[in-house]
Amino acid sequence: MKHVRLCIDSTWDQSIVDCFRNSSRRYRNVFIYLWTNSLSEMNFDMIVEILDLFGGALKRFHSLTRLTEEQLWNVMIRVPDIRELIVTVDASFLKYDRSVPVLKCLQDSSNNVPLELFQPDTKSSTSQYAIKLVEVPRTCGMPSDECHFSVENLRFPMLEALKLTTWGNCAKNDKALRLFFNGVQYLKDVRLDFYVNDLFLDVLTQTCSGIESLELKLRNPNSDTFQQLERLKKLKNLSIFAYSYRQMPLQGKPLLSVKKFSFNLIMEDNEAKIFQGFQQLLPNVDDISIRLERNGNLINACQYFPELRRLTIADDLTRGHMKSANFFKNFGNLGQLEELTLKSIYVQSECMPPIRYLKRLKLQLFVWLTDNDMATLAKLYPQLKYLELFWCAKVSSGAIEEFCLRLPDCVVECVQYG
Repeated sequence: MKHVRLCIDSTWDQSIVDCFRNSSRRYRNVFIYLWTNSLSEMNFDMIVEILDLFGGALKRFHSLTRLTEEQLWNVMIRVPDIRELIVTVDASFLKYDRSVPVLKCLQDSSNNVPLELFQPDTKSSTSQYAIKLVEVPRTCGMPSDECHFSVENLRFPMLEALKLTTWGNCAKNDKALRLFFNGVQYLKDVRLDFYVNDLFLDVLTQTCSGIESLELKLRNPNSDTFQQLERLKKLKNLSIFAYSYRQMPLQGKPLLSVKKFSFNLIMEDNEAKIFQGFQQLLPNVDDISIRLERNGNLINACQYFPELRRLTIADDLTRGHMKSANFFKNFGNLGQLEELTLKSIYVQSECMPPIRYLKRLKLQLFVWLTDNDMATLAKLYPQLKYLELFWCAKVSSGAIEEFCLRLPDCVVECVQYG
């Protein structure tokens, strides 16, 4: 049963399991929630029986009830073709200081949802979310108090998408990092939701050189950062969230394969040097996404990347800062721009950049946009083929119909929030 999820809860008993044993039904998705913090031996024996029946075909296993290390091992050996594994692991018995975050979600290259690993909660009241990282021989049998579950037993040679959050102390341990990343060498899409240090990036780029899309946080991007990224010859999409860009200008060989670049624009005195450095290191970028963290304009973006084809500008909706026409100064230099996306940009329609050859316009979280603004947009962008209005609640269907009469070749898509 491909699209049916089997839910195991506290109402289950052995008689239900016996019914499945006598049935020809086989499920691919199992969800467990027993209203307890941990699985008793009796409850887990029942789950083992279910896995013995369905495990060979099981694609997804999700348990909100905590598993011990040994229970997790018993689950994994029964699900050889698992695509998604979501578990909570009881780490109360772990003894060592060195650990890696728990496996939160697992899948192979046929699944687009990223793998997620989460570090243990540091609060004294909880002891969840940790699997020990120790060297365990491959011939090792059942995990015990002396032999903790090894990351070597969690190797995913076909894994292509990986998301890591709050990696913690393991990011400072060279041996631990190499042990982990040697098991996922074929990664293509990597998202790192924590500030990455030089050691972590060094190991990652050495062991996973086939990465095509990389999203990471850096406290201070520097020349060493981009020299490490030179190893990623197939890198197409690069996203950097920086605490500061003060170590400019950057030096290194150009990353010729990168076509899309995303970054946050913060308050810096050397903004021109920032964009100049990016332009020298990323000469083939034609798609840029900028998240604003201050007031200002995009003069340098237009000056150093005049051949952009796609540009995304995002601001925080809560800031509510009105942009003037000066904000879009020099947009006329973007003669090849085909697609413009504006997220939470508070600007009057008459101040928007008049890019006459623009083909695609996406206005997201434009809560101020009204019916009168639609007529202005039609005049500003006569060559438009696609217009997206996301959460533009003040625009009526009548105004959209009138817009389509003005631009009959333009497709308008309206998406309301929620």
